[in-house]
Amino acid sequence: MLRHVPKSPNSGHASYGRVRFITDHTDDPVIPQSGYRVETNFRAFDHYPSATETIPALDARVEFFQPISRTGSVVLIGTGGTTFGRNESGILLYFPGGVSTLSAYGSNEVGGNQFYLFRAGYLRDIFTLPPFVGKKVYAVAYYDFGKMYGDINESKFPNDVAAGVVAETFVGPLLIGGSVGDRRVVSRFPKGFDAFSIGSDIWTLCAARGVLSAALLD
Repeated sequence: MLRHVPKSPNSGHASYGRVRFITDHTDDPVIPQSGYRVETNFRAFDHYPSATETIPALDARVEFFQPISRTGSVVLIGTGGTTFGRNESGILLYFPGGVSTLSAYGSNEVGGNQFYLFRAGYLRDIFTLPPFVGKKVYAVAYYDFGKMYGDINESKFPNDVAAGVVAETFVGPLLIGGSVGDRRVVSRFPKGFDAFSIGSDIWTLCAARGVLSAALLD
């Protein structure tokens, strides 16, 4: 969720120290169906374009997976971040959007320095793939809502509903689905994806180079 700020030809570069805490008690490293995972990052930007002092930034993500039947699980995810009002440079640190958060928004469409997001979803195991292809295929559906403070382009209540099918293949998860939000309808389907690791988080499939996001309605 945090993006490293690129070098600026006029103001120097950005660098930071980081303290990270992760605890993972899920049943699967790729597509969990039970357990919980917590990740917290604290960054202190000691060099930053246009900044006159050290900028602290704290973000956290909590994921909870609860089975409710032999093949189905409820998924609850909360995430947020803040710079404690200390970022006077005007350069943004957080960019939610894409499959991982607010699916109907583009990856850089929402930006700011303080936000929160929540996701409630359902994950269902629908069938098993042949061993030489992968593991399982899941149906997923979820609802997102959140708030980015200080973003003049943001809607009053950013939210969306999304659904799709995820296959856990030997080269990585493959997603086919779509989302409907307060701004647009978005479809997502594979296009030459690579093998990649997404840890325990099914919802970060937007990190895959092969997931294509196409805006159908502006």
